[in-house]
Amino acid sequence: MSTLEIIALFSLILLMGYNIRLGLMVKKLRDKLSKGKEIELTESTNKEIIDAIKTRKNGQF
Repeated sequence: MSTLEIIALFSLILLMGYNIRLGLMVKKLRDKLSKGKEIELTESTNKEIIDAIKTRKNGQF
């Protein structure tokens, strides 16, 4: 192997490691966000959402 091939191979290995590391960081952030606080909706808020959905389905914006 020439010096250029060794440098290219080493660079590819470094980039693969960096990509895996970034993927794991993104996965951790997604897990953290999915475990976040769940929104508790009150009955009046639920009614408002249902009314908005009905209005939208009827074509009235």
